[in-house]
Amino acid sequence: VSAAILPSIISSRSRNMTLWKPWKFSRDRRWRTGSHPPAPKKDKPKVLLLPPKNKDCNRVIQYLFGRGIDYQLIQECISDGTLYESADYHNAVFIGKDESGTPKYAALRSTLGSTFKQDASGSDKRYSFRLLAREPTDTLHLFEAAIDLLSYATYLKCEGKDYKSESLLSLSGVYQPKKEMKDSKIPIALTTFLSANPQIKTIVLHLDNDKVGRLCTATLKELLQKDYKIVDDPPPVGKDFNDFLLSYLEIARPMPKREMQILLERYAYSEIGGTFILI
Repeated sequence: VSAAILPSIISSRSRNMTLWKPWKFSRDRRWRTGSHPPAPKKDKPKVLLLPPKNKDCNRVIQYLFGRGIDYQLIQECISDGTLYESADYHNAVFIGKDESGTPKYAALRSTLGSTFKQDASGSDKRYSFRLLAREPTDTLHLFEAAIDLLSYATYLKCEGKDYKSESLLSLSGVYQPKKEMKDSKIPIALTTFLSANPQIKTIVLHLDNDKVGRLCTATLKELLQKDYKIVDDPPPVGKDFNDFLLSYLEIARPMPKREMQILLERYAYSEIGGTFILI
């Protein structure tokens, strides 16, 4: 081919060629191979992996009793399966159950002086630790953690009030609102409980006295006040309700192990009436 006509041949072939486009080839290849966009993933049911139970709950009893929690209340939680001691690290395990009584959530907390806190693998936060009223009530008391909840129940008992007439719900730890209140969501444990208990009209917030607790309180008031009466009732003394309970009981610090054991040994179970008495 002479050099004179070579440019015209190249030009003619160029007009008849389809330009290769990466996106078009990729799209066509997916069509030719019969593949499709990935289907949306379905949430698999969570399987709660509870730590093995210890042969007894002695360390958990000593730990909670040292934090001022009522001895009979501790025993009741152990009896109904919402509290036990793990065999491996002797953690306190707080259980949350669904409407059928099946364990769905577990919060682990160290009893050995550590700050260790953790949810068990597979925990469903919709069913956090709670104490329910024996009869339906239109008021719900809300707490950050299980120990705060138990501290409040103990306080009510010390005041001669029946804590079993109240519904108490923990939020499985600190609630983290968004920077903008309007963008925040109501904790799933609370929405689940309110959905299952439409008779609730009043929500009493017993959240912590620190900066985070006050922010959480303000956010929940903003989100809930259209549908519920919201009462802000933080602990009168200290950071949280356990701090308040220790102050109320004049316990400056958790009891030394030996002192605690002596006090525990003074409790006996009375078969008459099925109550715990101090002897």
